[in-house]
Amino acid sequence: MNFTRFTAMMAVFTLMAAPAVADWMPGDGHKMHFPQLPDPNGWDVNITADTMFDDWRCSQTGPVSDIHFWGSWQSDLASPFLWINVEIWSDMPANDPLNELGYSYPDVPLWSRMFQPSQFTERLDGMGDQGWFDPQPADNQTVIPGDHQQYWQINFQNIQDPFIQQKDEIYWLGIHAAPSDISTAFGWKTSQDHWNDDGVYWWTFLVDPPPNVHWRELINPLPPNESLDLAFVITIPEPASMVLLLFGAVGIAASTLRRN
Repeated sequence: MNFTRFTAMMAVFTLMAAPAVADWMPGDGHKMHFPQLPDPNGWDVNITADTMFDDWRCSQTGPVSDIHFWGSWQSDLASPFLWINVEIWSDMPANDPLNELGYSYPDVPLWSRMFQPSQFTERLDGMGDQGWFDPQPADNQTVIPGDHQQYWQINFQNIQDPFIQQKDEIYWLGIHAAPSDISTAFGWKTSQDHWNDDGVYWWTFLVDPPPNVHWRELINPLPPNESLDLAFVITIPEPASMVLLLFGAVGIAASTLRRN
């Protein structure tokens, strides 16, 4: 077998490996307390107007090189993204003496990246009777039950210069999206899984507030007004798995070369 055929074979193995990196499926690995899976009949919280945040506990020290989250377009009216901004903050614990709010919230920004459309992938991931929720301002919240049906998985993979997380530390993930059509809006899907405190957002309609009172919890706008968490998973690609796949490909190709 000549070099051209060998190269073609290696390309096939590479393509076989690629889907495992791009999309996340239930049962795939994760590097957080547990994946917060999307609620097919939950809310989508507006991240076009504001940044929303939710927290996670790191389960393995290493780079946060893969981030996946779920979201929907208001009224299922989609447009291309201009960008999606992702932030990672440290945690202000609920029991910290400096915490005056009684619940945890983002403390110090640690890392941020504005991703262009070529730097992430989108996949239609499911259907359900979902509501649209914009928590600001509190005296005129947007609450639309049964607003849309489709929800999407957004994947950031192989992130360059990623944030390095430390095992057992708690961090906050913040996401803000900009559609190209200003008449459309994208929301971060609520999760069917609850961990630690609620998701939060930065309250922007206060004048001269006390320190940190800007941080507001995400609460279901309809009775029984339970806590809301957001749907995401932090993963780190398994180097060992990729190396084994590569060595397997090389072994098969080498064996074929010897036979030819």
